Amino acid sequence: MYKVAGNAIVMTRGDTVTLDLSIKNSDGEEYELYQGDTVVFSVKKNIDDTKYAFQKTFVEKRIVIENADTKDLEFGDYVYDVQLTYNDGQIATIITPSKLQLDVEVHC
Repeated sequence: MYKVAGNAIVMTRGDTVTLDLSIKNSDGEEYELYQGDTVVFSVKKNIDDTKYAFQKTFVEKRIVIENADTKDLEFGDYVYDVQLTYNDGQIATIITPSKLQLDVEVHC
């Protein structure tokens, strides 16, 4: 179970969640990833942490949070962002730091 409101994500710890990204160019047109572009999804307990709770790299406009990514994390609030690295080395943060909430589960 998960829901997205704006950029805030609420999900059950240990669930598999697939999120499709919409990336817009500066002119508002949809950006299609080119070969060599990468999307990085980074999660920390809080913004000041030096270590990631988990971090994943993708070469498509789809983020997949798998069971193994969250099953051993504490319940509660985290922060995440999404960064696009273009194949020429330029970097754009396409989702600025936003809330990721891991809800409780009965089946552990």
